[in-house]
Amino acid sequence: QPKDLGIINEWLLHRASETFKKYNEYLHKHEFSLALNVAEDFFWRDFCDNYLEIIKNQLFNPDLYPEEAVAATRWTLYHIGLRILQLFALYLPHITETLYGLLYQHKEQKASIHQTEYSAHQQEYKFEESVTTATLLMNLIGSVRKMKTVKELSLKTPLSSLTLHSVDKEMIKTLIPHEQLLKGITHADIISYGTGDVEESKIDQEHEKWFASLDLDHINLEEKV
Repeated sequence: QPKDLGIINEWLLHRASETFKKYNEYLHKHEFSLALNVAEDFFWRDFCDNYLEIIKNQLFNPDLYPEEAVAATRWTLYHIGLRILQLFALYLPHITETLYGLLYQHKEQKASIHQTEYSAHQQEYKFEESVTTATLLMNLIGSVRKMKTVKELSLKTPLSSLTLHSVDKEMIKTLIPHEQLLKGITHADIISYGTGDVEESKIDQEHEKWFASLDLDHINLEEKV
């Protein structure tokens, strides 16, 4: 396990642990449909909609990121992938078995996904601080996506610049280390920061280029992503 997993990887591991706790509670109560709902919610919302979208740029353009950051993401993908196969093995026994054989059997040294034990792979992770920061990042990303959608733009439409405003200087400091990640997913060439208040978030076109400005103080940071 890498010493520094990074904010987004820690968030996903934290969410995976929370998911398994609920999943296991439902199984012990023989509430199999509720357990499946928990697994599906984690897979589609946390893993697919948020995590994969965020790390895509890192994996496709590894030269833009520190080598250890890319290694941490690959480690997280490996372990979370195995956790997900375990969660769905009860419901999709054949397809999970096939994927396990292709991706994990040679290293895990278990002949079948159905011979693996939860206790060996569903370890508990707690990264409360990372969850807070990751929630801020994902709400920010969601707001930029929403502005593009309102303008009927593709989510891949490049932004010449994205300006992030907040009167909270600590919030700005929290975002700066994740600038490359934000550039990758928002497709912004430049990210700048302002500590003054702005009237509203907006996206405008000038000389066939798009510019966006986001008021972080009006994003609902408490909303669960």
